[in-house]
Amino acid sequence: MEESQIILSDIEKAVNQIDDEKLDDLANKIVNSHHIFLAGMGRSGLMIRAFANRL
Repeated sequence: MEESQIILSDIEKAVNQIDDEKLDDLANKIVNSHHIFLAGMGRSGLMIRAFANRL
């Protein structure tokens, strides 16, 4: 299997494990919040910054 297909397969597995009800609850909490605090270091920090830019 090609490397990119392995990565896509892993992403698909992760996405399929997400509980839609919990995701909706999280989205509602974010939308209704006055402040959102995010923290991360290294790669996690980069992902947190990317997420924060999209809020």
